[in-house]
Amino acid sequence: MIPLFTWPMNDVLAQHVKQLIDEEVPEGQHVEYKQTLPCGDAKGDPWLGEGKKIGNEARDKILAEVIAFANAEGGTVVVGIEETDDHPKRAKDINHLPKCHELADRFRLSARDCIDPQLPTIEVFSVETSKRPKGSGVVVFRVPASRLSPHRLTTTREVHIRRADRTEKMTMREIQDQSIKSASVLSALEAMFEDRRATPREFIKEGAFHGVQRL
Repeated sequence: MIPLFTWPMNDVLAQHVKQLIDEEVPEGQHVEYKQTLPCGDAKGDPWLGEGKKIGNEARDKILAEVIAFANAEGGTVVVGIEETDDHPKRAKDINHLPKCHELADRFRLSARDCIDPQLPTIEVFSVETSKRPKGSGVVVFRVPASRLSPHRLTTTREVHIRRADRTEKMTMREIQDQSIKSASVLSALEAMFEDRRATPREFIKEGAFHGVQRL
């Protein structure tokens, strides 16, 4: 078991990030790597320069991966991992991102503001992997499968899903089918909770009828 994927986030250390490299852990249905913050500009994402702002392209592309996992079986996105060129891609090296702790905080806020409906549970944390420059490391997103799916990215209005080692846009039919499925699951849960709430009430009524004062 890979600690980076399963251990409490406060217990994850640089050596656990390095384990991805040592064991050449591949991408797949539940794992996605990003070497750096995606950017079409040759200058790179603004965060890599001044460290004050995440570019819109980096925000949207990384959150699309997060949404894809939430709409499928869940998974982990690690930003700051260089990949091999073969298929499936495997972890090759660590690309230490500057101010990784602050970067994780920014992404945590972006996930809250740019994903609809909001993900009920998501872990976004950083792991410092280098002291040069100080505070450099990787950012990790751990995303469980969501009962509120399908989720969409509000900035692009697009809905993504994970298929094997790829993130793809969902078709309108898939969105409709998943919406119906989620509604059915929520209805079943509501019915179960209502049944459990009703059970103590019936027990109390029955006890009162027979003069029972203690539960």
